[in-house]
Amino acid sequence: MMEKLLKFIFTAILFTSVSLFFFGCQKESVEPALEETIKYDDPGIDMRQGTIDNFKGDIHFHESLKKIASNIEKAKQNNNASKKKQNFTIDSNKVVRVKRNSGTTYSILAKREESQTGTVDNLIISIDQNNSINSYILSYIPENKGFVSHPGHSAYAFNGSLKVTSVDMDVSGLLAQKTSFIEITVLVCDWSEGNVHGTWHLAGSNCTPGFIQEVTVIVDYEVNDGPNSTISMGEYTTIDGEIVSGVGSNGGAGGSTPILILGDDENVYVECEIILDALEGLSSFEKNWLRNNLWFAQKLFDFLEPELFSPEAKEFAELWFHAEMYQDYDLILTHPVFTQQDPYNVWNNVTQTERDLVKSNPVKGYKIFKNREIATFMTVNKFNRNGRNDKSDAFRHAFYQAINTRDVGISFTGQFADAHESEVPSNLNLEKKMDLYNNEVGIMFAASNPDMTNQGFADAIYQKILDGELRYLSPLSTIVPPNYGIISTTKLTPTNQ
Repeated sequence: MMEKLLKFIFTAILFTSVSLFFFGCQKESVEPALEETIKYDDPGIDMRQGTIDNFKGDIHFHESLKKIASNIEKAKQNNNASKKKQNFTIDSNKVVRVKRNSGTTYSILAKREESQTGTVDNLIISIDQNNSINSYILSYIPENKGFVSHPGHSAYAFNGSLKVTSVDMDVSGLLAQKTSFIEITVLVCDWSEGNVHGTWHLAGSNCTPGFIQEVTVIVDYEVNDGPNSTISMGEYTTIDGEIVSGVGSNGGAGGSTPILILGDDENVYVECEIILDALEGLSSFEKNWLRNNLWFAQKLFDFLEPELFSPEAKEFAELWFHAEMYQDYDLILTHPVFTQQDPYNVWNNVTQTERDLVKSNPVKGYKIFKNREIATFMTVNKFNRNGRNDKSDAFRHAFYQAINTRDVGISFTGQFADAHESEVPSNLNLEKKMDLYNNEVGIMFAASNPDMTNQGFADAIYQKILDGELRYLSPLSTIVPPNYGIISTTKLTPTNQ
């Protein structure tokens, strides 16, 4: 059913890792077998993915690559400013080839030096039936939800604008007309859960035959004169739910089948939308801020994914988001993990230095404060109490710093351990010496055993208690303020005594 016009074009996405290294290829007459062939109902379409070496048999493709590389090198040597705008690198391991009756198109992950942050570039090499070759950089500039994942397939929809920069392309007809239409044909799929027709997305390797069709998108370009022959996109539309047919085009890129290839660095577009779905209640202004600050979206995703998007982690992530957006990091310290009190009165009184460390690295601070719960649990499990200045206290400090070292590193753990003791009053100096001693034992043990489990650390630290490697205070009187049992005869004592 035909619905309202939308300003977006669907494009197939293959996730890749970006090595961004230009090629050095040799001709061979036999094309090696590819690892994957993507088959469609239409016998006139053959889409394959692989490396540049997989397509050594295509002489025209490799001649085009060599010519492009030569032109880029000449521009660098001649210091040609206009040509330098076309400088780019490619990932020679990430190539998609689409063969159709009208010709063959190669899409290669690329990166232009002139591209704005967030833009995704692909080198497109289009070879028609007469072996005429047009090469250009197709730049995808996301807007709002730039890349949205399909729930059932490893495919995505693209929403944004396009820009074409000529690399080796006949644009004389376009330049003469000043404006023109270029048709770009893409393969789309509308498979949805339940094996029924549903939401349009770009066809990918997991798409189901019978749901894949060609869509010809007519793109309105504004052409600028000059040696760079840059073609900037104007308005374009597709119709949601209906196939759009084209009327042909003049010059250049007509008839091509570009397939968008993303590198791992661009996955953040999709991850950003996952975050926005997880953080409910954000305003439109706040959502757009995150989409325009993808570096921070990456940080949020890297934090939330290992935490399995737990309610507590999402609450922290939202506070962190607002702290960064509004530059008020005191907001982070309102999270319950930093404010909760415990019945044993051993974690109370967060020092100012600890607060400053949390604000300097919120994720590490969050992990350290979360580990307090684990340290308390393990201490009670081993001693049936969570005491102060006794052997359970010695165990808790060493174990706590051991798991912190494993989780956030030795440097930050050491800073935090020292910060916790930074405001100890003079009457508790002996307690401070005990804590710092046991902290050091835990840190150094974890540095030598970075992959140990919580239980492994607990058992090992408890053995150190039995072996006398930790220190506690003895003798002690009643554990009450202000001296918490410390008397004139109290001294540091090995824990096997």
